[in-house]
Amino acid sequence: MRYFLLRDGGLGADGDFNEGHLEMRRDSELADTLGNLFTRATGKKILPTMALPPCCGLAELREQDISLRESLANLENDVPEMYQRMEFGRALRAVMDVLRQTNRYFASEEPWNLRKLGKGAG
Repeated sequence: MRYFLLRDGGLGADGDFNEGHLEMRRDSELADTLGNLFTRATGKKILPTMALPPCCGLAELREQDISLRESLANLENDVPEMYQRMEFGRALRAVMDVLRQTNRYFASEEPWNLRKLGKGAG
């Protein structure tokens, strides 16, 4: 409920509460986007010891790696400013956009297969 109110409510504007819309936000953004990414990133197939591997050097980063890192850095700068301006919905949309980008990154990189090949964390 809190997420929904911050995401779709907003200060100084009327919110459009609809139980179906609340459930859609919960399912598509919190469960599917955030929950799926959390499960992918912390699963035993990828992190059996639950310890993060060292990052590769910057010279080894590819375009998709750099793009994701830039998106995360932009969040770090932009979201606090949005919160200061009480633009909570805008901030949450920005976070969700990066979470979706990260999910696409995981889907394209398939780290669970890299680990099977001995190239991933573990």
